[in-house]
Amino acid sequence: MSASNWEGSVWSHRNGRVVIGRLREVQGSTATLAVVGLGPEVPEGARVLPPDKGGASLLQIPLLLLLGRWKRLGRDA
Repeated sequence: MSASNWEGSVWSHRNGRVVIGRLREVQGSTATLAVVGLGPEVPEGARVLPPDKGGASLLQIPLLLLLGRWKRLGRDA
């Protein structure tokens, strides 16, 4: 399965933090998620991007970290 097929899926950070994100896009070896519950600390390895036009917080994460430290919860219908 291609990582681009995950676009629209919902992910949760595994370390107990309440960070949930919807995968916006995959470009090369990085993923961009629109997130809620970010708080004052950014998950390790993630980079904060400027908010989108709607004001959603965005994170850019290497795919290997997404797969290793985040849990896929489901896909948008």
